[in-house]
Amino acid sequence: MTTGELITRASIWLAMLCWTAAIISRGKPSAKWYWAAGFDIYCLHILFAYGVFYEWSNETAWDQTAQQTAEVTGLETGVGLIVNFTFAAILLFDVIQQWRGRKTFRNLVDAFVIFMIVNGAIVFGHGPVRVYGAALILALVLVARKHLARSRSTTTRGSS
Repeated sequence: MTTGELITRASIWLAMLCWTAAIISRGKPSAKWYWAAGFDIYCLHILFAYGVFYEWSNETAWDQTAQQTAEVTGLETGVGLIVNFTFAAILLFDVIQQWRGRKTFRNLVDAFVIFMIVNGAIVFGHGPVRVYGAALILALVLVARKHLARSRSTTTRGSS
């Protein structure tokens, strides 16, 4: 594995970890730092992927994405590339809104991030990547469960 390949792979793992940490720490000042770091590292991932794997060619990126999608789903389409760019644009908007102290579509953006982790690490991932993705999702599920239980107990206590 070349240094560029390693940076490409490691950067997406680190970005996913940052987003997971941000979702887990929602409501704390550190959350927006994790979120912004995840976005920055994701941009690094895109740059390295384009340079190392696609030789700065949109056509190559589309074709390789279509091939990978066909191997997993049976559908030969490069639309995943558009999903990735849309994801980056939504994250950029969300990061800016958070740093400006403005309200964001928090649950919707979090759901999109989780969707991307599931698809990138579990559906399209192999070996350790799949295990890593499953561990991140498990952490999010456990935290969500804890928050649900806490909000139910608060609601129950408040209504008695």
